[in-house]
Amino acid sequence: GLPSAALATNPAPTPAPTPPPPTTSACLGSPIGFAAQGGGTTGGAGGTVVTVRTGAQLATAIANHEAAWKSNNRQRTVIRIDGTINASNSPVNRFDIKDTANLSLIGVGNRGLLDGRGIMVRGASNIIIRNLTIRYVRDGSGDGIELDGTRPIRNVWIDHNTFYNRLNVDKDFYDGLVDGKGDVSLVTLSYNQFRDSSKTSLWGHSDSSNNDRRVTFAFNHFDNVNSRTPLLRFGQTHIYNNYFNRILDSGVNTRMGNRVRLDNNVFENSRNPIMSCYSSQPGNWDARGNQFNNVTWQSGDGCRLAGPNVGSTVSYTPPYGYSLMPVNQVKAHVTQNAGAGRCAL
Repeated sequence: GLPSAALATNPAPTPAPTPPPPTTSACLGSPIGFAAQGGGTTGGAGGTVVTVRTGAQLATAIANHEAAWKSNNRQRTVIRIDGTINASNSPVNRFDIKDTANLSLIGVGNRGLLDGRGIMVRGASNIIIRNLTIRYVRDGSGDGIELDGTRPIRNVWIDHNTFYNRLNVDKDFYDGLVDGKGDVSLVTLSYNQFRDSSKTSLWGHSDSSNNDRRVTFAFNHFDNVNSRTPLLRFGQTHIYNNYFNRILDSGVNTRMGNRVRLDNNVFENSRNPIMSCYSSQPGNWDARGNQFNNVTWQSGDGCRLAGPNVGSTVSYTPPYGYSLMPVNQVKAHVTQNAGAGRCAL
């Protein structure tokens, strides 16, 4: 069973039923983690299905869904992306999903590519983004996916995507691969590949952004990235069964009172995989069952490192049931299954 200890200020709710072990299939039928809470995340399932091949068609499909949803909030839409979306076939510099709900963006096979064009979500709920490759985004907000909670965002599932940039450029040339700011909660990122990135994933853009962001990272593959795997301010985060390789500068950076539970992750060939650095207040970690191979710990100014003898600074139990894969199976499972083109979606 799972330990029931929780902070006194956050009593544990009635535990949710434990989902089946992830070894049954990496191609999940529904989300795990925080995106399964609060009514769950189903996106456009069961609704209108539209297939698009250009950025112009994608922009039109999103606009059509938003208009239909405004007149009937039971509207559900699945947009299937079968082709390369880029600057030459897009009328916009990013694709905005705003003030709507019940929408899925799903790549077809291994052909759903957003090249230099990202996605911004604001004021939306019940959104699914799966099976896409998103790369080299500089236009728009500069993120592969930006969850902009200046208007609240709830229930987002980001699954089986591949995100990458380049490292042979200035660290500010690109922004994040997936970032969340403001009032964003009940988000799960599962089976994604994040690689060749300087600023990988930021949750909370400033030390005053004190929303209770609740985010799960499960079965993701981080490879050859500089930092922010992820960077966390405030809120509650659960990071389990991920494979981290070649973290060049810093990994999980928990700040401003964030509580992060790290279960059965593998960190290899990496520098400072878990730490709290560069904010006016530290964050906290509850680390259990993680594996560290060829990891270096190197302190800087105002840094609190989790290693080399990794313990915990807080006890935090996520408010849902979950099944852990044994840590000695994680590297092979994640390497084989994370990223776009791995599931028939």
